[in-house]
Amino acid sequence: MLFDPKTVDRGPKRRVYDLPGGEPRLHTDAIGVKSVWVNGQQVADENGLIKEPPLAGHLLTQFA
Repeated sequence: MLFDPKTVDRGPKRRVYDLPGGEPRLHTDAIGVKSVWVNGQQVADENGLIKEPPLAGHLLTQFA
């Protein structure tokens, strides 16, 4: 994660309904975050998720 320590903050809390079954959760937008990388691949920038980000890992569905 690349961020500006002078401006990093969180936005106002808001309720979103994007969980299974339309259940609600609280969400705050990140302020001052410039970009996010996963395994060396950029997946987000100041505008949000990159439209077609590179595959940077594997989804884990089973744990040892």
